[in-house]
Amino acid sequence: MGKPCATYIADVVTAQPGRFYMPDRSLQTTCAASVDSKNTLWLLPGWLPIGELAVLAGAPGNGKGQITAAIAARMSKGYDHPSWPGEKSPGWCKVIIWSSEDDFQRVIRPRLEASGARLEYIINIDGIKRFGPARQFSFANDEDVSSLIEFAEQEKDVGLIIIDPASLAVDGDFSNNTKVGEAFIKLGTIAKRLDCAILVVTHDVKNAKGKSPLSRVAGPRAVTGVPRSVMLVTKIMDGSSGCGGTHILVRAKSSLDEPGQGYEFCFHGVEVSGQDHPIKTSRVVFGRYHPESAEEILAWAESAKAEDKLSSLDAAINFLKNTLRSGSQPYPEIKKLADAAGISKATLDRAKKHLCISTKKQEGAGQFSPFVWSLPHDEQDNP
Repeated sequence: MGKPCATYIADVVTAQPGRFYMPDRSLQTTCAASVDSKNTLWLLPGWLPIGELAVLAGAPGNGKGQITAAIAARMSKGYDHPSWPGEKSPGWCKVIIWSSEDDFQRVIRPRLEASGARLEYIINIDGIKRFGPARQFSFANDEDVSSLIEFAEQEKDVGLIIIDPASLAVDGDFSNNTKVGEAFIKLGTIAKRLDCAILVVTHDVKNAKGKSPLSRVAGPRAVTGVPRSVMLVTKIMDGSSGCGGTHILVRAKSSLDEPGQGYEFCFHGVEVSGQDHPIKTSRVVFGRYHPESAEEILAWAESAKAEDKLSSLDAAINFLKNTLRSGSQPYPEIKKLADAAGISKATLDRAKKHLCISTKKQEGAGQFSPFVWSLPHDEQDNP
């Protein structure tokens, strides 16, 4: 006869014939019938789960830094901030960054500003200082981790921690599966403790073309096995360097949602204010959405011809030419027509840049007048 769900503890364990002792530990269990299912909470729906670890991987120069800047900007502003496509996030949060890949003042801070981040909500880890000079922060040091947790709990509203590269979180050899697994499990525990998401950035393997999505991520199996979400960035073969999708972001793994889906993106050059002179940097502009599986998206990106990828941009260019050829139009009306035509804001903006469209405030409409878009003179219909 079966026994009801319960926690079973052996009353006594035989140590020697005729002698018994009570055990000093017991097996803790939970019966599935005794608990309710729990919904997943997301920072970025489908991409960054709260209380979990996620990975972003890609080759050098493929845009990992710009993607993390876009994510940080979105989290600092919240909701439908344009630095990130797709569904609305639940709200804003503070972001902690720990990076040894890029200089914070010269690279990361300008990218954040270019992405429209609320800079007062972005916090960089400089190091640990107790007595004497500061030293590098280390996730392998329990006292450092305790300092981080204490800081985050006192700061409040910390929703995301970004670590770049992932090897910073590992005590020892990053190729050691056991060490990576222990480090990543520890990060997951910290994420749950702080009720935040942790995103680690890593590289992909050499000659990744043709490999399965998760096989492209460099490192031992724990790099993709422990995290709940794995994202990949890669170049689109023959993608236009000026407009349209030159790269693509793919959801390679999602243990808490369906894997697959992706977004094309490109880089737009931006100048931000510097201490002595303007600083040239870049930001991500997202384009076409792909609903297919990760395998299908990557196969397309590595084999598609350039003309296949520019079709959405071409449609937006033709739309603006036809809409503005006979004269200027206010932006709200253009956006309304573009929405009806199925043209995204990102694609519309790329077409605007491609056509060198000029913008100015509508005259005589008051303080809150909309911007008016106009084609260059040689593109207009002249009487």
